[in-house]
Amino acid sequence: MNGILSRPALLLSSLKSRLSPELWFILKVFVISRALYYSVTAVVLYEKGLGFKPKILCQYDCGWYTSITAHGYMTTALTHRQVGAANWAFFPLHPLVVKAVSDLTRIHLLGVAYLLGNLFLLGALIYIYKYLSGQFSPKSARYTVILIALSPVNVYFTSFYTESLFLLLSSATIYYVTQRRWLLAGSLGLLLGATRNTGFLVGLIFVAFYLFNKDWRREDSQLRNFIVSLLLLPLGLISYMVFLHYRTGDFLAFYHAQKAGWGWHQNTSPFWIIDSVKWLLYPIKSGSAYTIIFHSILVVACFTCLYFLLKRRYIELLVLLPITVFTLNSQMFSYRYFLGLYPIYLMFSLLSENRKWLIRLLISGEVLVLPFAAYLWVTGFGPV
Repeated sequence: MNGILSRPALLLSSLKSRLSPELWFILKVFVISRALYYSVTAVVLYEKGLGFKPKILCQYDCGWYTSITAHGYMTTALTHRQVGAANWAFFPLHPLVVKAVSDLTRIHLLGVAYLLGNLFLLGALIYIYKYLSGQFSPKSARYTVILIALSPVNVYFTSFYTESLFLLLSSATIYYVTQRRWLLAGSLGLLLGATRNTGFLVGLIFVAFYLFNKDWRREDSQLRNFIVSLLLLPLGLISYMVFLHYRTGDFLAFYHAQKAGWGWHQNTSPFWIIDSVKWLLYPIKSGSAYTIIFHSILVVACFTCLYFLLKRRYIELLVLLPITVFTLNSQMFSYRYFLGLYPIYLMFSLLSENRKWLIRLLISGEVLVLPFAAYLWVTGFGPV
């Protein structure tokens, strides 16, 4: 009996000895956070009598991604219910990867999507730690990893959504940019452009890092690689646009589907920022709990942008600024767009470095919010 019980301990001890302390820390945080999230989800499912079926974790946009893997892209938009909507709005890399792995392993499609979502998140945590420990401090890197792993955005990270893949590709791209491995960073940026419509904007980070870190007193031998990497970045988006033109006759079908089916729009007024501030403050008068919470997250995002601007941390600013400006201009909001990226967590981690009470408060808050997020998700009442 003692021998049986000692085997897991021996395996853990062997694994720990083979891994670096940093990787062992990340793995522990990942495993503990997965155990917590799935335990909470299982309790919610049991209490609601829903049963643990893979489909129960596939909510909202997950259905669009499964339609792509099952039937491919549509040739015409919907003419009933969500009129004008089409799966063209959802970029192809994630469903292609899930479909390929499912076909190779013969594992259920949703099972593969959930497994890959977790593995992508683990990879993202590793790259985020490597990047932040070098650019900031090991303590801020550890705090950020913990906050991301326990975030309520886990409902997206673990479902058939692009959040975990986008976080992995963006964090890996940024890490290799700072290592000046331009061709690898450009290749990953290309994949980002095939994952989400804002992916190609990572090019702003390439340019900012190159300009602010170039030694103008000498000829940069890597200039050619830098230029090639910039040329690679839009190819993911361009490839998808060419496909959509072949499929639908419209290069911008993804954009038109988003406008028609989901009501996305741009405020073209020269005074749009004033309209956006009014929209942002409106929940104070409306009293809607959901709206107040989500708008509060947007306020935090705006503050985070200002924080990194004042700190002259332009990479973190450029990670968060495009989606913040887009949200303010279009007044279309989903909290996953902000909490699915690392800068907000990093800001709180930096503020917590000399304030242990703050990081404890943040971690406790996430642990308390996680069951609520899981409940809203599996019951279909959560935010899109």
